[in-house]
Amino acid sequence: MDTLLDYSLARGYKSKSQIARVLTESWTEENMYCPVCGWPTINKFPNNRAVADFYCPNCRNEFEQKSKNGAFGAKIADGAYSTFIQRIIEDNLFTLEMVYHFEEDLAAKHPNNHNVRAKIRQQLQQLRDRGIITFLGDGHYRKNV
Repeated sequence: MDTLLDYSLARGYKSKSQIARVLTESWTEENMYCPVCGWPTINKFPNNRAVADFYCPNCRNEFEQKSKNGAFGAKIADGAYSTFIQRIIEDNLFTLEMVYHFEEDLAAKHPNNHNVRAKIRQQLQQLRDRGIITFLGDGHYRKNV
């Protein structure tokens, strides 16, 4: 992993926040792996996409990158709140396949359970029955607001 930023990418930019964005997004695209499933690369969405900047081609999780010229303070701005909430409830955020990526972790935490996938489905059914999520079919779920 290269820990240096490619400052040549900042040529032509005057705004410090634009420079920070260009440098950090480039670094992330070249060096970052998926923090959810460990896939060795993440892909960049086209510019100006609301909320999400990157996604994992393996587990389809989406990520927003925050950059700042200078030290971070106690709070990090979250962008447009309504867009952020919309992303949380989009259909593509809670698929059964994504939950199955946690199977190994759950099996390690519960070594006596030899039916982890069945337990995952059971828990999703309970969340559905309690009105927390809605089953959309074909392994897709939506969080109810």
